[in-house]
Amino acid sequence: MESSSQRLIKNTMIIGLGNIGSRAIMFVLTILLARWLSKESYGLLDLYLVSIQIFVPFFTLSLDEAIFRFLLDKANSDKVQEVISTGIFASVIGCSIFVLVSILVYWEGTVLHSLYLMVLLFLESVVLALFNAAARGLKQITAYAVGNLLLGVVLTVATLIMVIIFDMELNGVLWGYIIGYAAAILWISYAISIKKYIKLGSFSFGKFKDMAMYSSPLILNSTAWWVINVSDRYFINLWTGLAANGIYSAANKIPAILTILYSVFHISWIQSATEEIGSEQYIAYCNKVFNNVIGLVVSIATVLIASNFIIYGYIFGSDYNEAYWYAPIIIWALVMSCMAQFIGGIMIAHKDSKTNGFTNIMAALVNLILNIFLIRNWGLYGASFSTLIALFFLFILRFIKLRKYMNLKFERKLNFQLLLSLIITVAVYWNNMYVNIISLIIAITLGGVANWRFLAARFIK
Repeated sequence: MESSSQRLIKNTMIIGLGNIGSRAIMFVLTILLARWLSKESYGLLDLYLVSIQIFVPFFTLSLDEAIFRFLLDKANSDKVQEVISTGIFASVIGCSIFVLVSILVYWEGTVLHSLYLMVLLFLESVVLALFNAAARGLKQITAYAVGNLLLGVVLTVATLIMVIIFDMELNGVLWGYIIGYAAAILWISYAISIKKYIKLGSFSFGKFKDMAMYSSPLILNSTAWWVINVSDRYFINLWTGLAANGIYSAANKIPAILTILYSVFHISWIQSATEEIGSEQYIAYCNKVFNNVIGLVVSIATVLIASNFIIYGYIFGSDYNEAYWYAPIIIWALVMSCMAQFIGGIMIAHKDSKTNGFTNIMAALVNLILNIFLIRNWGLYGASFSTLIALFFLFILRFIKLRKYMNLKFERKLNFQLLLSLIITVAVYWNNMYVNIISLIIAITLGGVANWRFLAARFIK
């Protein structure tokens, strides 16, 4: 029988093959788009995509999260069809409302550029989120991973064709996303035979109330995450323009590598933390995973910070060189985000969505207030520091709230890694080529030394 650590490793590796492969392909695409699109178009694309991120949970009550969590419950093992059908049909109502609102926007004459493409992409995003949740809840991890890989490949190829061959620019990128999402939906629906789980007669209003009671706080949770992570784009656009938003978007692309890598683990972590509740070694297990995984996150973050001079000096076009100064701050913000999300996974395992929602709302308020005061005066520095301070506050708040379940302890090695990363961050702002090269060598070497046992044991010994 597999141990909890072995299951976590196995799931993380399978999901990683799909997610990391997909995101790596799409990451290359974002760099190419930064060269092909103007800063204004690049900034507008970013606004479209982050807007859809908030629309999906708001109009669907985050029922995809409820599908996943309820399918993991042994109490629902004989109610799979009821859970999936209820979540999907309830989401259809939310999608209908979104479409009606979009039609009203069109009739009022306040048409957004490419509105019809945004509506189509929104609907596909909802369907894919629901089907992916079903796949994860049914423990069809391989199907989920292949779907993500297919999404990245088809999206990238379609976008390249639309932009290079048909010269469709921004609309071409949106069509590339639409085609990629369609391919992923078709695959996942086939791989998990989704049709056999969807029947109108299986819809249960009682089950909907239970699922909505769990997922409703997650709407505020998702909204708060959106405020923390992407609301600054709107303030930047308002006070400094689309071109500045394009630079800030580029500054977020490299830090996003950290989010991509951690998200692969986080999906497995929620499942593992849920399955291990009640075991004798649960608290020790959580502490071990926290120190090992966050230690690796900090090491990767340090290498990314030290690589800043290569990334924004040579890889991105010269129009985006300014992003060099903001990326390290954003990377530190995402380290705080990873630590906060780790604790959030434990909260989800305990079905404590209220604590996750409350802490996110408080951090979002902090971020919103800072955005208003700092971006107007400090521009992109203000946006970067607003995000960092808000996510640090989120981590501290969750760390305190977690005490009702357990105490997380920072081991000496993790403290050393955090200190090293801080020192290298300061060195990067010196912006001297020799110092940058030495910092990169130190970051890679010490990162490898600090994590070699962890990596040799395939993540967790």
